[in-house]
Amino acid sequence: MPLFDIKLPKSIARALNIPVSNPRSQQIKVLKKLLKKARFTEFGQRYRFDDALMSNDPGKKFQQNVPTFDYNKIYDAWWYKAKDGSPDVCWPGIIKYFALSSGTSDATSKYIPITKDLIRSNTVTSFNQLMSLRSYTNIPRSSVGKGWLILGGSTQLQKAQLILPAT
Repeated sequence: MPLFDIKLPKSIARALNIPVSNPRSQQIKVLKKLLKKARFTEFGQRYRFDDALMSNDPGKKFQQNVPTFDYNKIYDAWWYKAKDGSPDVCWPGIIKYFALSSGTSDATSKYIPITKDLIRSNTVTSFNQLMSLRSYTNIPRSSVGKGWLILGGSTQLQKAQLILPAT
């Protein structure tokens, strides 16, 4: 059973060096790449990412080992440590940036970790999506560079130590 039943766009699959034809194999390859990267973090050690990597069915093993978290639960258990400057909590290294959400159903803003890997991945994916425009035949050249709707987050990131409350 797929983790998510979606098929990656060809440009994204190429950027990640994964086959375009099989969504399940795409998802498992991405999952294994993420597990390998995060296996030595506190989170990866606690939830036995190595067991999932060694399993014949890494997706199922991951689902068995890792509980579902809502924002408050994962922040209270893990992300607060990263926000306080601890390295290797849920992702390798120190998380220097946290995006501040504009509020949600419980009316409070939330701190979302932003890693260098995430920024790099978003940059590569955006570039590849832009380059994929070559494969479309009926896009007038005059429309390239005009107002486009792109979904994303704020680029006004702040260093974590600047958003910590004063003691």
